[in-house]
Amino acid sequence: MRGHLGQQDVELAISDLTTLASQENLRVGATLGLANGYVQQKQTARARNLLKRVASAAWLVEEAEHLERCWLLLADLHIQAGRHDAATELLRRTLQHNQSCHRAYQLLG
Repeated sequence: MRGHLGQQDVELAISDLTTLASQENLRVGATLGLANGYVQQKQTARARNLLKRVASAAWLVEEAEHLERCWLLLADLHIQAGRHDAATELLRRTLQHNQSCHRAYQLLG
């Protein structure tokens, strides 16, 4: 069962993931974890800026799940900011690679 992370846990995770993301040059999994930490801390602008780095990343099977989740999170943040065109582009790209992605259809409306 997954528990609720405390503020200190989130800050520690952000610190660790920042180090990992910088060492591994755009590791999608580390970027996703870091962006989720920023969202939990209500730092959506930082999360959005970080996710934009992977928005145009090439689709790799090894990174597929994390990349899809990055695109979905960024699309959700764009929708919250009223940038529906940018969100639609990301969601269509997600569906191009995974036509059974329920969350992408849900965000498209």
